Amino acid sequence: MLVTAISRARSRLIIVGDFEWIAQSISPESVLGRVYSHLLEHGYQIPLTEVRDSPTQSRLHAVR
Repeated sequence: MLVTAISRARSRLIIVGDFEWIAQSISPESVLGRVYSHLLEHGYQIPLTEVRDSPTQSRLHAVR
């Protein structure tokens, strides 16, 4: 399912997950491992506390 979401994403993709678990539990050669590596290099992380505690307008601005 994740691979389908990634392949169909045009300009933005938001992934919610436990990245610590992914790092400890998957093989770097697996599809998820390669996606994880790509996200670490090219993506950026918005801490859950920032998303949860900030006003809607701030969240929208942070994701754009």
